[in-house]
Amino acid sequence: MVQQEYIRHLYFREGVSIREISRRTGHHRATVSRYLQAPRPKYKRQAKPQYPVLGPYMHLIDAWLLEDQKRRKEKQQHTARRIYQRLRDEYGFHGGESTVRDYVRRRRRELGLHEVYLPLHFRPGEAMQVDWGEADVFDTSRQCETLVYMLCARLAYSTDIFVRLYPKDRQEAFLDGLCRSFEHFGGVPEALILDNMRTAVKRFIGWNEREETEAFLSFRTHYVVRSRFCNVRRANEKGLVENLVGYGRRNFLVPVPCVPSVDAQGLEALNEQLRQACIAKRSMLRADSTETVGALYEEVRWTGLSRHENGTL
Repeated sequence: MVQQEYIRHLYFREGVSIREISRRTGHHRATVSRYLQAPRPKYKRQAKPQYPVLGPYMHLIDAWLLEDQKRRKEKQQHTARRIYQRLRDEYGFHGGESTVRDYVRRRRRELGLHEVYLPLHFRPGEAMQVDWGEADVFDTSRQCETLVYMLCARLAYSTDIFVRLYPKDRQEAFLDGLCRSFEHFGGVPEALILDNMRTAVKRFIGWNEREETEAFLSFRTHYVVRSRFCNVRRANEKGLVENLVGYGRRNFLVPVPCVPSVDAQGLEALNEQLRQACIAKRSMLRADSTETVGALYEEVRWTGLSRHENGTL
């Protein structure tokens, strides 16, 4: 190593030729050239990064991430932001969100977890994506976790969101959720993008045609909104709302919320919290944009969404 240092010093600092270095050191010119072309040394961190402020809370984060692994894949699992919010609001954590994100990122790599997002672009008012998801709530009347169904809707241009829980994913819940989403957004989009769900599609006709259920067809006719069904097994065609299903579970329903009962009345208070959470998200920047979701929502509301029955829904 000392000889290599000397050779590199002669060449790079004193400008001595390879031939002269070979003469002075007795090394073959090929050896001298190899020393001069040696790659820059790489240093690998041996010790794990230290988190002096986060240290007292790391066991909580680890416990939450481990608990997440016991749940159905990607359902109501913590995001780094949600972990930071819980530490701040529930445990008085005064550190930065970036510190939490760094630690969670490292732990997720160790656990083999990752998040994927698919950006899509639409013109104002063109479409609203709709999907059903599943979530768990704790029914205090029965003292157990119970599965409920989450109707998610998202305006494709502004990415403004609507989330509401129902005891069942039946047709009356589906149509009620669509009505409430129109009320939440303040208007009706040109088209609904959705799966071939049984509440909307009665049967397939040939390769691409669908016979819609009478209730859904009547609903569309009343609100003058078109339907655009995804191809079979092509969830990416409504990727915005697919992401919303996971986002809603992880950010709005973690930890698992308690409800007095799993019926429409028992879920009402929680649904109001979800509505407020959706409104609060309008203050955030839309991904890949310098505009907030709320600013883009107002643009869509007044230029892209139709008003039903003289301006009211």
